[in-house]
Amino acid sequence: MPIRSALSIAAVVLLFCQPVAAAEVSAGGSNSSPRVKQCFDFDWRFTKSDPDGAEAPEFDDGEWRKVDLPHDFSVEGPVNEKNISGVKGGFLPLGVGWYRKEFTLPESFRGKRVILRFDGVMYFADVYVNGRHVGRESNPYLSRDWDITKYVKKDGGKSLGTKRLADFADRMIRWEVPNEPGTIRAVARDEQGKIVAKHELQTAGPPKRLELTSDRKVLAADGQDLAHVRVRVVDRSGNLVPHGGYPIEFALKGEGRIVGVDNGDLFSHESFKKPRRTTYQGRALAIIRAGRHAGMIRLSARAEGLEPAVVKIATKPAQ
Repeated sequence: MPIRSALSIAAVVLLFCQPVAAAEVSAGGSNSSPRVKQCFDFDWRFTKSDPDGAEAPEFDDGEWRKVDLPHDFSVEGPVNEKNISGVKGGFLPLGVGWYRKEFTLPESFRGKRVILRFDGVMYFADVYVNGRHVGRESNPYLSRDWDITKYVKKDGGKSLGTKRLADFADRMIRWEVPNEPGTIRAVARDEQGKIVAKHELQTAGPPKRLELTSDRKVLAADGQDLAHVRVRVVDRSGNLVPHGGYPIEFALKGEGRIVGVDNGDLFSHESFKKPRRTTYQGRALAIIRAGRHAGMIRLSARAEGLEPAVVKIATKPAQ
């Protein structure tokens, strides 16, 4: 799979460069391997402003200008005697500009050292790759190489575009995504472009264990207070494994009891009261009711072929 990444540059005054990302042999490789170069002069996005979050891969630069390098936003003007550049600077405007580029490295770059080269960049240029700060260059008269091997994504990654919640009458935004292994990351921003929510889904590996999470850590010992314990089937990295149904056996000890189980499957004929439930899309639910004595509730869950899980909930005297 090709290696996709996002490159962002905040440059003061001028970006005049011919950046080339080159893959070189790694320290443990063969010195006879040829060095491969890829020109980065074309298909950049530019804005003469300093927006917050512009270094992030998911930042929406769709309204920015398309430019090719070399590019000098200062000489574009306008010339004005009030500009702080003065006579020596030809009364040209100064300031901050951002350049962004999404790029895909060829498969031949995989496993090799990746170098990003700028033949020249004017004054205090900060370079980001996939949202991570690579470095700063303050000398406009020298070329500069940056090792970006650890910053490029090895598993692909491309923006699927942006959508507005207001455009969906049911308040549910939908995307059509490729059915392939990888990571999907959703980012929500307010009207000012500030990130207000994030969520990420990854392709799961083989099922490894059960995971129990309670929405309450402490219950009132009044015989009525409830806790909802979420059951998930996860892989070794904690990713939800949504396929397959696993019969879960629950066991409870302590000052409480199981009053209900569920899995969200509307077509399931399993009992809501028995201490067992088959997972649906990797999930199940157990509802726990506190007893009338202070103490500790210990709920365990088991399934054949998976590591078991335990969650503890305290019960305290009712006020």
